[in-house]
Amino acid sequence: MKFSEFAKMLYLYCSDGKTQSDFVVAIIGAISEDTDDDRPLLDFKPDYLKRIYNGKRAITQQNAASVLSRLDKAAFSQFVENRPDDAIEGLRSALAENGITVGKYEVGNACSDLFEEILKACASGNTSAQMETAEELSPALVKLRDLLAKLPHPKALTPPEDLTEEELPYVTELLAAYANAEGLVELTKDELETYQKYKKNFGRQRKDYYAAESVRRGTREAFGVSDPDQFETLKEETHDGIIEIHERDYAHGFDRLNAVMSQAAIVPISKCVLRETDWIGNSEKKGVCHFLVNDGRIKWVDDDE
Repeated sequence: MKFSEFAKMLYLYCSDGKTQSDFVVAIIGAISEDTDDDRPLLDFKPDYLKRIYNGKRAITQQNAASVLSRLDKAAFSQFVENRPDDAIEGLRSALAENGITVGKYEVGNACSDLFEEILKACASGNTSAQMETAEELSPALVKLRDLLAKLPHPKALTPPEDLTEEELPYVTELLAAYANAEGLVELTKDELETYQKYKKNFGRQRKDYYAAESVRRGTREAFGVSDPDQFETLKEETHDGIIEIHERDYAHGFDRLNAVMSQAAIVPISKCVLRETDWIGNSEKKGVCHFLVNDGRIKWVDDDE
């Protein structure tokens, strides 16, 4: 696992509202002993730290070695273990997706061990995460990134009060998931007033759908009908990143919905050029799942549930 992948996995459960750059500082600080010496990365500019978080810059061998020289794995384990139970369970699932199966009370140590391995790989230089000279070697890539960075952010869309025809497939699946969780044959949108938990969830899901829709429209405006279609590429990457989670067995469809959405938020985007913009956040990634539902590629309620 690369540092950026590790950081994104932790961010979902341990960020405490921090920015991506501040979170890099937080986790490096959490695994480093507090000494009077200079502490690596902690004084870098936010933009540089954000690029490290997103995998566009690597932690240098020198900085990784410096962190290893003052490693405090026990402190980092405690940093993780101080999270609420649902965050610990989320991290445990994320670790399992990466082939690391641990018990609830082993999550902190597992994250600490994994962080140490990543830092050792960075210090040795034997990792594909080392990207320090990539931009220097490819001026064309720098130019492309600069152009993408200047793309205006797509207009944010607010869910209309009334459902649109395009929304009906994913909305139908959401209502089926809620009904399935309650042991009901069906549940209508109007009946959500009786179930405040689902009403709030429904509002968030529509917000995510329209966040993704704003990206879809933005790609059309920026790229036209390109080949490959960048929003279709985003959908494909999202599908590949969530399908194993989707196909697991669940008590009901609402559990499947929540598990898939948690996974969607941490799916790395590597093939879609939108990764070079600030267009794609957690809400947009989750919203793409509703497009996959509309396409008939996934659904929340299994026929056997």
